[in-house]
Amino acid sequence: MSEAAASGWAAAMPSLVAELRAYPGRWNVALRCLLSCAIVIVVSQALQVPFLAVSLFIVFFATQANLVLTRLVGLLMFLGITLAVAAAIVLAKFTFGDPAWRIVAVAALLFGCLFLMRASRLGPVFYIVAVVITAVQGYFDLIDSPELVVRAILWAWIAAIYPLTVCVLINALLLPAEPLQQLKAEVQRQLAQVDAALAYAAGERSDAPALAAEELSHGVLAVQKLLRFAWMRDKAFQGGQARHLVLAAALASLREQALHLQPAGNAAAGSIAALRAAVHRLDACIRTETPFDLHGLAIPDDDDASHAPPAQMWRTLRALSERGEQPADAAAATKGGLLAADARSNRVYVQFALKTLLAMMACYVFYVGADWTGIHTVMMTCLIVAQPSLGASSRKIRLRVIGALIGGGLALFLTVFVIPQLDTLVGLLLITLPVLAASAYLSAGSERVSYAGMQIMFTFSLAILGDFSASTDLTGIRDRLVGIGLGITASYLVHTLLWPESEGKPLVQQIGALLRSIAALIGERAGAGTLAASASSSRAWAALGACEETLSRVAFEPDWQQAEGEREGTTLRLQNLLAQAREILLDAGALRRALDAHVDRFDASRRDALADAQAGVAARLQRYADELIASGDMFPALPPDAALPVPPAAGADDAYAAARRQLYRLAARVQYLTTSSARADESFSHREAAYT
Repeated sequence: MSEAAASGWAAAMPSLVAELRAYPGRWNVALRCLLSCAIVIVVSQALQVPFLAVSLFIVFFATQANLVLTRLVGLLMFLGITLAVAAAIVLAKFTFGDPAWRIVAVAALLFGCLFLMRASRLGPVFYIVAVVITAVQGYFDLIDSPELVVRAILWAWIAAIYPLTVCVLINALLLPAEPLQQLKAEVQRQLAQVDAALAYAAGERSDAPALAAEELSHGVLAVQKLLRFAWMRDKAFQGGQARHLVLAAALASLREQALHLQPAGNAAAGSIAALRAAVHRLDACIRTETPFDLHGLAIPDDDDASHAPPAQMWRTLRALSERGEQPADAAAATKGGLLAADARSNRVYVQFALKTLLAMMACYVFYVGADWTGIHTVMMTCLIVAQPSLGASSRKIRLRVIGALIGGGLALFLTVFVIPQLDTLVGLLLITLPVLAASAYLSAGSERVSYAGMQIMFTFSLAILGDFSASTDLTGIRDRLVGIGLGITASYLVHTLLWPESEGKPLVQQIGALLRSIAALIGERAGAGTLAASASSSRAWAALGACEETLSRVAFEPDWQQAEGEREGTTLRLQNLLAQAREILLDAGALRRALDAHVDRFDASRRDALADAQAGVAARLQRYADELIASGDMFPALPPDAALPVPPAAGADDAYAAARRQLYRLAARVQYLTTSSARADESFSHREAAYT
């Protein structure tokens, strides 16, 4: 193994270990999925319902993190499967005796589904329709009788719908994962991190994991997502949206301030202990859904005279207990139609449909021309790995290959050494359930690994559970792996050579939108309110989390069409942009809290001077963000300002001097970001020293 490959594996191992680590609720999802699979296997084998592998695929697809998602996905799958089966029956009625027209009709249906996958709000429904039509296409080539084709289609509908019903019932009745309970557990975990940071400041140890700056955006996204699910699940809970948004903003503010905590002396021990008690009370109030207050806690009297993290945390908690402030109302979301706003003007949607259809039809022509019907799933492979971007497609391809190899290897081993010794259903369950359990656990992970679990299950099930009796035929395993390899090759070549769709430029524009929101946060005048500022900051953290998710896909984009080192340089530059945006957001939050703490103590001239300096910093960052959005160029650079827009020093006012120092640091960091494109390797501390 080369040194580069070894270093690549060494760098990937920590991420892989993190992806395999259990998180709260992961075993719950895996157990619900495993129980549904066991019931489906017993029922299908006892009643001889065909297409068992498809039934298990439906179970894996429908089992989601919580009950709301499971019901929503179940409804969409029911609609999609039923619509696709109806279309397949109509197709069989009018085109069974005419293969040429059948292929044209299938191609037209697939093109429409692929287009609507990208251009419609009901994309998952049309994806399911495309999957079913692709699967049914193989029946026309394998079965000579139209009556038998229709029966096979109807059996496919039964094999898909009844496990969907079993899955929804299991998720609703046994081990139900309620979004509200998941939300409380997530809030409890984040508050435990805040408490651990306070324990560190007090010189004590805590079992909770330490909080890192990279986790802030993910935490904000997790709370926002679970809030939406909880509102969908419980109409009564939905009535308290304003209070929930206040709590979410306060939580984001507490975690952001906890990052800046440093070991405190004995003089601050009482304040830290009281802060920990207040955090524990907030946790209890959230769990019991009771109002939060600070009665009985020793709140320091001098917290208004300091912008240190403990004082800022007290200010956030006090604003939360008084609830006199509400986060600024977000603009009401306009409900669009079925199609995306740019469905008729964006060529990307049509190009995506044409590319995917071309790969599928090329594979169809190959396996029909070669009379190799055993690899008919090659068309399905082209459909499954077709994603909106090269990075997402490459990641799906890797997961599909890895999953197929693992699932096929396990099936091969069991077929050779174990299957010949089996003669009961119990024995079949003993060898299949452990594999399904591991697959379900992997499938319950993040999108970076989840599809590998589903692919392990599907490849294994096709080989082991394809018949109603023990089979030692290895041909199916071989054909399955060959079909996957051919489909991946065709899809990869078509999507990389024909209208390649990279997310690099959209990510740059997404970062520009993030910097715009940070500029708006910087430009807000002090005095808008503690929780209002926290709400604006939490929205920016959520946008940062979305950018990081996009970057994780960009890193998977193929680089064989680029010059050596070009992709690595692009990824490094995007990582650098996001890292600097994160630091600017942290500094902007610290500045905002410092100004809100002391704005009432400044005279009008100092307030105006600080506001003018804020506006100057925000305007520069806004210009840079506009350049990113307009050009999509990740290397723009603005000419440096002659002097940083920092208000002049005045007197010996410690509060004003502290706000001025914070504003100076923020201005220097923005200046560094907007002029450092040509020297991305230069550290901020080195550049800041030059400004000093």
